[in-house]
Amino acid sequence: MTATPEDARSGRTEEADAAREVCTISDSTEAVLNLADCIVDLPPHRRTDLDLFDAASVLSAREEDAPFDLLLLSLGNSRQELPKQAQFVASLAAQKSRRLIVVAAEDTSRKLSLPEGTLVLAPGTGRIPAEYLAPHADVAKGPAQPALPEGKKQPKGRASVLGRLLRLARGERDLPVERNADSAFDLALAGRTATITVLGLAGGVGTTTVAVTLAKELARQRSADRICLLDLNLQFGMAASYLNLEDNPRIEDAYRNFRALDADSFEECLTPESKNLTVFSAPPHILPYDALSGKEVTRLIDLAHQRAEIVVVDAPLALADWAGDLYAQSDAVLCIAVQGIRCLRNASKLRELLEANRIGTGNFAFALNRTPEPMPADWAETLDGMEKGLGAKLFHFLAEGGAEVSEACDLGVPLAVHASSNAFYRSIRRLVKTASPSKQKVTARV
Repeated sequence: MTATPEDARSGRTEEADAAREVCTISDSTEAVLNLADCIVDLPPHRRTDLDLFDAASVLSAREEDAPFDLLLLSLGNSRQELPKQAQFVASLAAQKSRRLIVVAAEDTSRKLSLPEGTLVLAPGTGRIPAEYLAPHADVAKGPAQPALPEGKKQPKGRASVLGRLLRLARGERDLPVERNADSAFDLALAGRTATITVLGLAGGVGTTTVAVTLAKELARQRSADRICLLDLNLQFGMAASYLNLEDNPRIEDAYRNFRALDADSFEECLTPESKNLTVFSAPPHILPYDALSGKEVTRLIDLAHQRAEIVVVDAPLALADWAGDLYAQSDAVLCIAVQGIRCLRNASKLRELLEANRIGTGNFAFALNRTPEPMPADWAETLDGMEKGLGAKLFHFLAEGGAEVSEACDLGVPLAVHASSNAFYRSIRRLVKTASPSKQKVTARV
């Protein structure tokens, strides 16, 4: 078969079409380095490089009658327990490939249930054995690449591939660079004390997930500080459930007799989640939003600060009468948006309402959740359109975390424990880390 002019322009030839399809999956930078050593001698091929936590969705979508010719799963994270995700991906990989190679330490590979015929390589053992590649050598048109003489540098092509894989493992390819200027969120966390309100611009954008994961990560990274998570969704609050905490019956009593709430009774309403994280959960039964007033919201935050340096508020989507008081009391309001017209329209409505009531928005910081990975080619245009619709700059970007995020919430297990390499969790971790405590705390309000 002769290549057509169209094929020639696209760089596609009969040889390229016949080349084997290879998929690599890695869970860390160390795993990527191990992979790079393995694939250097592969014959010409088309390759798909995946992060462990993106792999499940990609493999699930692949047709079973079009398996990868070769799939390499590299696990480099040293953890006491292998996450369920690794076993799930390994099982999918066996179904969606003709040959499966697992690159992992012996104590890690032993924990996996692998099909017969899987080649297991220990890290550092080098390239794929020639005899293993030989049976399928005819899949690729042309001879296998010869091994390089000892001491000779790898070709630039390999270096560029390795660089791309390393960026994938670190998540650098997947997200836009954070803005250089500090947002209100950064400035709020620069000080010793702060009130951070997390507000969703539409239902289902991940507000509670962000609030809970943020509170947990603050408690982890700022172990000397006490963190208090306030769930002010009086009707359908889920913060306690996401942390596997039981309902506290004293919460409802506090709302029904707020005048009697003092420091001691407030402390009885708190449920400890860890050494330095406590939770003031939503009431066990639905309450009307007018069960709170503006003064009472201020009082709640004051009481929380008597017990904690940092207060994280999971705000309801509904704009109660006390919403303005909550925003005014906050050092930063982290507004969570996702791509779509709902968030843009709601942001416009919220801005109009706040302006009409002379409530400043200088302490608002906007974050885009479920940022796609990899970024589409027209991302700059999309971002510009989002910012014009929001009427504000997007300073923070939270990656799409996939099914693992929902699993962690359903199980009541923090993402840091359930899937420490999850892209969304890495975004939250970076969000907290980049707010340097050395910066002077200045919260702009207009």
